[in-house]
Amino acid sequence: MISRDSSIYCQSIFSPFSEKPSDNRVPRVEPLLPEHLDKAFESIEAALKDDPLAQYLQAGKDRSPVEQTIYKRIWKLQHKRLLKRKAAYTVNGGDAVIIATPPDADFGKPSPVDRTIDYIVSLIRNGLLWINRQQEQRYRELESKKRKIIENNLGDRVKSMVYIDLLATNPESQGQGYGTALLNTVLFSADIRGRAVFLTIGNTSNIPFYESFGFVHVTHFFLGEENPKWDKPPLVVPLMVREIKHDV
Repeated sequence: MISRDSSIYCQSIFSPFSEKPSDNRVPRVEPLLPEHLDKAFESIEAALKDDPLAQYLQAGKDRSPVEQTIYKRIWKLQHKRLLKRKAAYTVNGGDAVIIATPPDADFGKPSPVDRTIDYIVSLIRNGLLWINRQQEQRYRELESKKRKIIENNLGDRVKSMVYIDLLATNPESQGQGYGTALLNTVLFSADIRGRAVFLTIGNTSNIPFYESFGFVHVTHFFLGEENPKWDKPPLVVPLMVREIKHDV
């Protein structure tokens, strides 16, 4: 994956494979910048409101206005720093967002100073989770099971792959090809770099969407099957992989 600051990549972010909405305009993809984060945060929150995985992690507790304000500030601080090492793009300045993690070989490892600051920000974020132990336990469950299934199915190969952290479109902007344009941008760049791409999703209804881009459902894991406080069926979290397309 090429850095958001790379002139080579910036020349290709118009996404030549974007899905055309009804008015025949192609969504314009641009790098996600710090000034977009307020709007991006609101779009992501709205997009994930009914997402099964987001609901599971929320553990039945809505944030108070004060908690929401603190959470948003920490989220913005964390992502403002992550923009330096992520492939992050948007449509309409935050209406739709994609964030992807390229391999270290493409972006380079963070400096000791960056690692220290990231660690401090992470501690603050985890401190918020600690206030609600159910949320903390569910986040730990997710990360532990996700890490294990990736290790078992991708092994060392994961070090040369691109990971899609997030793809979200504000519900008010859905149906206009924004998600397609963003995903195509990342996949096109990954193909040029010779990188396979993988992701995990918390809403199985999205599987056909990703399959249309060449992703294959490799395996899955479950959340909540051993949680006595989860009174719904276990949540299925698929692992999907898209191999390199050589005809780019």
